[in-house]
Amino acid sequence: MDLEKHIESFDLKDADKKTFLSEIRKKISFIRYSLEAKDDKIKELRQKLTNALVKQKKMKLILDEMEKEIQERDRLYKERQEYFKSQLLKIKGDIAEKDDLIKVFREQISLFEAKIKSFSKNEENARLSPTEVIMLKNEVDNLKKMTSKKDKEIVDLQIKINNLIKIDEQDKEIIIKIALKLGKYLPNISFEQAFEFIKDNTYLDEKALDIKIKDYREFFVSKR
Repeated sequence: MDLEKHIESFDLKDADKKTFLSEIRKKISFIRYSLEAKDDKIKELRQKLTNALVKQKKMKLILDEMEKEIQERDRLYKERQEYFKSQLLKIKGDIAEKDDLIKVFREQISLFEAKIKSFSKNEENARLSPTEVIMLKNEVDNLKKMTSKKDKEIVDLQIKINNLIKIDEQDKEIIIKIALKLGKYLPNISFEQAFEFIKDNTYLDEKALDIKIKDYREFFVSKR
């Protein structure tokens, strides 16, 4: 029986009506108190939900920003890789071109040397003047010098290739080295903070890097 029917069926002449009404009032008060408590709980839960949504939104913004940074870093890395590839192809092309020239020079040298030997053996050309012989020898010497110069250019170009490859490999090693140091000295550092630190300090040598991480650690701890 619900409360309304219970009240209607109650005999007001009953001696316990005051007790009954008192109980009813208590129940109503208890229900009202329970409703208020539940209303406060609902407000509290709504506030928590709002805070969680705000936090989620902030986290999404941070993650979106990090994703943009990563994409930008990746784009720059790919651009640099393409630049390295184009430089390598250009250098290889220069080497091939200079190598062809060197082959031509060497062929000319061989021809001149053969001609000189022919002059010295052939009686018909025995009347070749010493001046002409010297001129031929000088021409051969000049060709030899040009060949040596081209050989040196090829070596220089090969060094450039090796340096380009070395720079790319060094960048990877430096990033890994800094990340390991940050993980050791600042295990609670966020990905975003680590990313910014690495991006700004890849140029430092070992000693300067240790000092920088130590200073950053003190700053990081003081902020906490």
